[in-house]
Amino acid sequence: MRRALVLLLLSLGTAACRPREPAPAPPSQPAAPDSAAAQRARGLTALDAGEYHVARAAFAASLAAAPDNLATRALLDAATQALLASQSAAAEAFARVRPTVLPAPPARATVVREAPVSARPTTLKLVQVHVDAGPRPDDATWLRDHAAELLELEVPNPMRGEPGNLPPGVAPLWGTHVLVQAISRPPHTILSYGPDYRGGRFVAVLGRGDRRLGFLDLTAFERPATWAEVADGVLLVTLGDDDAAYVAALEPTTGALLWRSEPGVASAANFIVHGAHLLTARDGALFVLDRRTGATLATHPILGSPQYLLVRGRRLAVRTDAADHEFELR
Repeated sequence: MRRALVLLLLSLGTAACRPREPAPAPPSQPAAPDSAAAQRARGLTALDAGEYHVARAAFAASLAAAPDNLATRALLDAATQALLASQSAAAEAFARVRPTVLPAPPARATVVREAPVSARPTTLKLVQVHVDAGPRPDDATWLRDHAAELLELEVPNPMRGEPGNLPPGVAPLWGTHVLVQAISRPPHTILSYGPDYRGGRFVAVLGRGDRRLGFLDLTAFERPATWAEVADGVLLVTLGDDDAAYVAALEPTTGALLWRSEPGVASAANFIVHGAHLLTARDGALFVLDRRTGATLATHPILGSPQYLLVRGRRLAVRTDAADHEFELR
C-alpha cells in the first residue's frame, strides 16, 4: 500500500480544496453495480499493483456512487497523475524504437503463401434474418452500448491531459506521431500511430505483458491502417476506409506479406475473424473471405455503407448508415 499512500498524499493538497464536477467512469469501462466502498477497495488494490488504468475506472465508479467523498476524489486524481506519468515514460522510451519498413504491396490480390489457420475449414453460409431501416439509436448511443464488444481502448489525448484507459506501459505517442487507435484482443494489443487522428501508418503489435512483438512502417502501402487483429500468429490489417480498401495478412514480427485481398472489400470500421473465415463489408455488400488466402468466398447485399460488424453467438450484426442487419451464421 506504500505506493498508493504516497500518491494520495501528493494529490490531497489540490484535490481536497478544488471543487469539481464528479468525474465519470471511462466510457469503455462502465461502472459496475458494486458498492462505492467495494469499488474503492478494488481501486486501491490496483493502484498499489501499478495498474493505474484499472484503478482510475474503479475510483470513478466509486465516485459516481458517492460523489461527495473527497478521499475517493483524491484517489482518482492520484491514479490519473500516475497513469499520465507512466505513459510519458513509455512514450520517451518508445520514441527511440525504429520500425521495420515494409515495401509497397502488389496492386492486386496476391498470395505469397497461405496463412496458418487453426480452425477446421468449413463452408460458412450467411442467412439474413432481420433488417431494420426505421428509426434507430444514433451512432454515439450504439457505440456506447457496444463498446465492450468492440474492445477498442480509449486513446489518450496528451494535449488535454486525458489518459484514456490504456495499460500504463503503452505509449500514447511515438515521437511526433499520435496513437490513433488501440485494439485489445487478448493476448494481443495492436497500436496504430500516425501524424494525426485520420489514420495510422505505423503499427505496433504487443503480446502478453505488453511485450512488443513487432513494429511495422506501412507508409509504402499509401493507405492508413484502419483495423487490425492477430489470429493464429498472423496480423490481419485493413488498409484504407473507402470503397477501394482491402485486407492484408502479414507476419507481425517481420512484416512479410502472406497475402492481400482484392480491393473494395473492407470499408467498415472493423472486420470479424470467424473460424477459418474473415467477415468484411463495403458499401452495399458483405463479404466472406478465406483467412488462408484472402480470396472472396461469398458476397451478400446490404443496405447502405457499413459502419460496424459484431458477432454474438451464431448471429452477425451489421450496422450501416441506412439500416441494422442481422444474419444467422450457418
